[in-house]
Amino acid sequence: MTIMEKDARKPKDFLKKEGEGGFTIILLLTVLLFLGFSYRFFTPLTKSSIDSQRLTATRLGMERVVDAISGNSDSMKNGKRIDFGYTGDYGGRPPNLERLIDSGGGRSWSYDPNVIMGYGWNGPYIASDFQETPDLYKYDAWGNTYVYNKNSGSITSLGRDGKTGGEGYDGDITIYLPPETTIEHKSWQLLTLQDIEGVDGFVRYTDANHPSPEPLYNAQVKIYFPNSGDLNEYLCYNGATDTDGYFCFITTKDLGGSTHYKAQPVPFGVRALHVEYGSTTYKFNVYIEDEDVTIPDIVIDLG
Repeated sequence: MTIMEKDARKPKDFLKKEGEGGFTIILLLTVLLFLGFSYRFFTPLTKSSIDSQRLTATRLGMERVVDAISGNSDSMKNGKRIDFGYTGDYGGRPPNLERLIDSGGGRSWSYDPNVIMGYGWNGPYIASDFQETPDLYKYDAWGNTYVYNKNSGSITSLGRDGKTGGEGYDGDITIYLPPETTIEHKSWQLLTLQDIEGVDGFVRYTDANHPSPEPLYNAQVKIYFPNSGDLNEYLCYNGATDTDGYFCFITTKDLGGSTHYKAQPVPFGVRALHVEYGSTTYKFNVYIEDEDVTIPDIVIDLG
């Protein structure tokens, strides 16, 4: 056999005939075509799956930030909500997300026994998963910084592309914070005491001659709460309870011969209510967690 004859047989040895244990050209092309199709088909699916997981992680991360600011409404003790987040301690939303882990030099939390209420910065309000990156909570799962707006009460992820607008995974994701205070009227409301919005309630008393609660007239009622870390207070409308023992916290104005009002907003949280009657001040904690709150009847034992 000549050298040329040997060389002519090499391809036949490599690509053996079907049934001889080797690959045919058609089979090889089929495998290559399948691999190419699989790459083109499964790669987008893999990317889509990753983006779907990032979307889920982003939403969960945003909800954690909301809970840090406004508290977890499901955190209860003895039937009472105990977690009001940054807003509950400081009396308002933070100016930026950094304040969730750093007080920024603001007033630290302390309990005032004279008021029977604690207030001030009591963070950190959100835990970091990694000590090396304590500010990781400010980023979505694509690595973009959340857009936080204190005034509108919103937190936004700009999505996969990190740009405003877009569709699909590039679209913006916005979560709104719950209200931070009881109702705050933007315009004056016609005053009818039966329809007052905001914080109101009744004070009643018992004594030796009145074992069943009776309305307490002319008792001075004040509510205490934090405002940007400092202690603030409202005195009830007209300065004292009426003949029904009723009190509310509003400001009034005469418009066209009719009395109109605006509710005085109280930040959500555990607040202190003081009832002064005679020479004695009676102190109670009240829970403010809705825009319109009627405090359960305050009953004072006058002996």
